[in-house]
Amino acid sequence: MKKTYILFLVVTVFIFSAFYNGCSSDSTGPEGPVGETVTTTISGTVFDESNTPLAGVEVKSAGQTIMTNSNGGFIFSNIQVPKSRYVVNATKSGFFRGSYADAPKANGSSNIEIYMVAAGVTETVSAASGGTVEIQNGTGVELSSNSVSKSDGSAYSGNVNVSLAYLDPTSENFSNLIPGGDLSAQRTDNSEVNLYSYGIIKVDMKSDAGENLQIKSGSTSKITVDIPQSMEGTAPATIPLWFYDDATGLWKEEGTATKQGDKYVGTVSHFSDWNCDVPEGTASVKGLVVDCNNLPVPGISVKIGQASTSTQSDGTFERRVPANTAFEVQVLGGRNFGLSSQSVSVSAMSAGTVKDVGTLNIPCPAYVKGIIKCGTDVKYGQVVISWAGGYNAVFTGADGKFSLATDIGKSAQISIYTLDNKYKTLDVTTPGTRGETLDLGVIEVCEQTQVGENKFTLNGGGFNNKTYSFSSDTNSVFGYYDPQDSVTFIFMQQVFAQDTVLFWLVFNGENAGNTSDLFFYLYHNSTVYYASPESPGSAANVLVTKYGGIGGLIEGSFNGVLLDLFGSTSINLTDGKFSVV
Repeated sequence: MKKTYILFLVVTVFIFSAFYNGCSSDSTGPEGPVGETVTTTISGTVFDESNTPLAGVEVKSAGQTIMTNSNGGFIFSNIQVPKSRYVVNATKSGFFRGSYADAPKANGSSNIEIYMVAAGVTETVSAASGGTVEIQNGTGVELSSNSVSKSDGSAYSGNVNVSLAYLDPTSENFSNLIPGGDLSAQRTDNSEVNLYSYGIIKVDMKSDAGENLQIKSGSTSKITVDIPQSMEGTAPATIPLWFYDDATGLWKEEGTATKQGDKYVGTVSHFSDWNCDVPEGTASVKGLVVDCNNLPVPGISVKIGQASTSTQSDGTFERRVPANTAFEVQVLGGRNFGLSSQSVSVSAMSAGTVKDVGTLNIPCPAYVKGIIKCGTDVKYGQVVISWAGGYNAVFTGADGKFSLATDIGKSAQISIYTLDNKYKTLDVTTPGTRGETLDLGVIEVCEQTQVGENKFTLNGGGFNNKTYSFSSDTNSVFGYYDPQDSVTFIFMQQVFAQDTVLFWLVFNGENAGNTSDLFFYLYHNSTVYYASPESPGSAANVLVTKYGGIGGLIEGSFNGVLLDLFGSTSINLTDGKFSVV
């Protein structure tokens, strides 16, 4: 679990920064300069490349930060976002950052999907000597000797762990994985355009300790990006380079690349996501998806050229596209549990125009519908249905009603998450025939898990019997089990207080009893402390007394000796208790 610990340590530092920045009074917010705003609701789901929902993802928009639930879902209700474009960024250890941006619906709602690309270490090179890192198709980066620094600009001389990924613009999955989603961009003269991509490279660099690294000020790096074979004939000799700015949700023009054989080669002064693109004006495409009974279908993924979007609760969709570019619009079965539509060819459009492609017809799915309430109180929240190899999610309307399109004849689970932190699951079997509906009627969602004490006491290193107790709010304390690494995370945090404290506790498995392979992480104001099996002088002990299912309680006690990450101070942690959902 050493790699997991390091990655989790890095992402936790970032989480603190996100919470702290959300409290800032600066005139520039995390998603760009503050200007005219609108109120909207943004809900969605975070997936990996294989369409598996990702739990425990930090999702941030307009200064607000939340974590995805066990089904990858999140919601920002009545959030103030820039009128022109909102941005939602997603961060999770072991993945490149995911991002989605679009024009908000004032006093309305948008349901979005964010896909994240796995970020394993491709190769390790020495900062002193530099080196070249490539993947199989020849896409890669070249680091000069002594050209890497720490994120604060200070010198760095150790190993550089480079994570590299390539997004192929001809692949079916490309539209899901594009940072920002719609390839909206800003030229050096600040004019806005829409891009047509010939390939994207994603680069991330970290030290062995998990610190973020960057190209040193005044240095550059060469990048090489593969051109798909089917696009070589139309690829221009030179092409602008664009980097993704996750503060604005726009690609920013910076430099050019030259075509060398079947590759584009260019020079960059910093790493993020780099895109080789032809700039065009911006147009829009909209339409409607209906089933065999001519009923609108929400939650359906629609591929629109190099971009994609999801249908809203009324079955409609709309997305920005590059002008002067012909493309296809289609519902693809691979993304929609076998449901597909006819392909609609869209001719090149002039900038500023909107093309209505009309109605896309798909076969009838099976449906599961219902109403969520607590007595006479209508509830608003996310309703998810999941089965082996499939998934769909919707958010209820003001009337608490939902209708989920599903595959047929599946043993599935319905998971309901309300905005007031109530949770319920139901096991169902989806209808056996397309077009049939399973009506669950009124579903009472009144139960709310009562959380017990979450606290610990610190001594030594400047602490004198100092006890920290945490709010029972599930935004402040919660538990999460990661099935990929078979580990449980317990999280406690307070940021709106005299002391800013973030605490992570990590252990193997999902069972009661004494635990193994433990890791503690504590951020107190500006100091980091930790305990891990690889760190002599530290100690960690956890006894789990209760381990419930999703929505239930994980309870136990803990103590240990934690080390100062940047010094030689140790502190004693005693009387630790956790009781988290």
